[in-house]
Amino acid sequence: MTQGVVKNIIPAIASTNAIIAAACCNEAFKIATNTGPFLGNPGTNNYMMYSGDDSVYTYTFEHQKKDDCPVCGNLAKEIEVKRDWTLQDFMDHLAEKPEAQIKKPTIRSEEKSLYYQIPASLEEQTRPNLKRRLDELLTDGEEVGVSDSASGIDFKFKVRFNS
Repeated sequence: MTQGVVKNIIPAIASTNAIIAAACCNEAFKIATNTGPFLGNPGTNNYMMYSGDDSVYTYTFEHQKKDDCPVCGNLAKEIEVKRDWTLQDFMDHLAEKPEAQIKKPTIRSEEKSLYYQIPASLEEQTRPNLKRRLDELLTDGEEVGVSDSASGIDFKFKVRFNS
């Protein structure tokens, strides 16, 4: 006689999934029937928070967009760099910045591609730039786009040289 297999379901995950599904159904119902304001409706709340620490508590509020936010904004954030840094030094600096923590960057300026991680052929072509100085590759105030395949977020930085 064989023993049956008992599934190990984590209750917190199952109940959280059920709460999210219920919230989605509620929003779909409000959109379909126009019975109340729904999340994302212009001029209303656009963010819902659920807290199940002590009991079931949820509320909605209007989340404010920050123009310099790397995820939802589109303004370039200023970054101070040293003129004699190499592109590799710049990449190391980006990896240490708490707001970026970029591990596998692809970097391009307004005029040219500076470094690509993938595909391998582009990485090979742009690898020599890692040893070049930033003031050879960029001008003061130039914007660079930095993509990280690990996080899926694109950043824009305005490079400012300090003395």
